[in-house]
Amino acid sequence: MEISPFRFIAICTILVAAFSFALLDSAAFNLTLLAVVASTAWFCQHREQFACRDNAIILGTLLVVEYVSFNYLIELNGDMSPLYLGLLVFGLQVLYSGIAFNLFIYRPLVSLKLTGRFQMHYSDNFLMYLVGYETFICFIALVESTVRNLIPEFNGWTFIYDNFELFTYLGRAGMFGVLLIILFDVNTPEREGI
Repeated sequence: MEISPFRFIAICTILVAAFSFALLDSAAFNLTLLAVVASTAWFCQHREQFACRDNAIILGTLLVVEYVSFNYLIELNGDMSPLYLGLLVFGLQVLYSGIAFNLFIYRPLVSLKLTGRFQMHYSDNFLMYLVGYETFICFIALVESTVRNLIPEFNGWTFIYDNFELFTYLGRAGMFGVLLIILFDVNTPEREGI
């Protein structure tokens, strides 16, 4: 029985999401996703699918910067006040996601500037929307954390905080799925520019 590329992509996306939910470990999920994104970039470069490669490089950079920042550069300990900790963590995630969102918006210009050519795939916009979704979730988490820690009456506001990993995992699993769509969709010509 031959499996269609769409079903394969859907199965891989569900498996990555299920794997991350089962572990409930953001570091393992981000490292797994980074390995998948890096291998996707390599395959895209090998197959001369530059739209896929450029998108994978942006996503990979976002994952590396987040992972290094929160695991090696920033010391998150119990000595910080909850307000400062929320501002630091969610503020940096808004910043990183916002930069990635702008890179996706201006990806043709960035690719043209760096490599002298660019390719667009019909699903490029989905990646931009998913990164925009992640930026929005991080911003709402920042607002919720700030309000909760500044105003004692709103101390019970924890909906986004309690479900933050779920919301971001869903967005990242979607990004993984879109990258696979671009990688395996060899029949759709990519729009090119020089």
